[in-house]
Amino acid sequence: MLLLSWGGTPLPAPPEDPFAARVDASEESLVLVDAGSFRMRVYARGVMAREYEIGLGQAPGAKERRGDLRTPRGTYFVTARSQGPFRGDYAAYFGGHWVAINYPGPEDAERGVKRGWIDTATRDAITSRWRARQATNSRTQLGGGIGFHGWAHEWNLERDGGFLSWGCVVLHLADIADFYARVPVGAKVVIF
Repeated sequence: MLLLSWGGTPLPAPPEDPFAARVDASEESLVLVDAGSFRMRVYARGVMAREYEIGLGQAPGAKERRGDLRTPRGTYFVTARSQGPFRGDYAAYFGGHWVAINYPGPEDAERGVKRGWIDTATRDAITSRWRARQATNSRTQLGGGIGFHGWAHEWNLERDGGFLSWGCVVLHLADIADFYARVPVGAKVVIF
């Protein structure tokens, strides 16, 4: 679509807001992740509360299976939240906070059936738990353990490229506590 200026010179249409069509005002808390722009917004009853710069999994594209280092695309729900300290070799990479989502979801499970990675009973169980906004089976070939967290140190999108994690959404250390405080268990998450 072109807009005309007073002088008749065509002007390009303003860019569309990729978040706008996905806002669901019926959700008490909604997280929209635009993987293409490395931006994320949190909404409260349809009103934007905060926007964040984010990092993603180390490999570009949508998650397909365990170990592919990609961030999934789809609709999920927050199922758990934890604050550190965390234990283990990679504890520092949580940045003090962990917000888990219920990946895999129904679309992921259907893909798993088509590829022979899971059976229909497992798909149905994933779908049922997803609808109830509960944690889904993360021990299949589809993978799991996806969520939001900080990082072991401050990072820079320009310098580091934004492809950081094993598939999770990564927030800046200055942002993770704020995000954690805004997003309750049960919040809807759309990654696109």
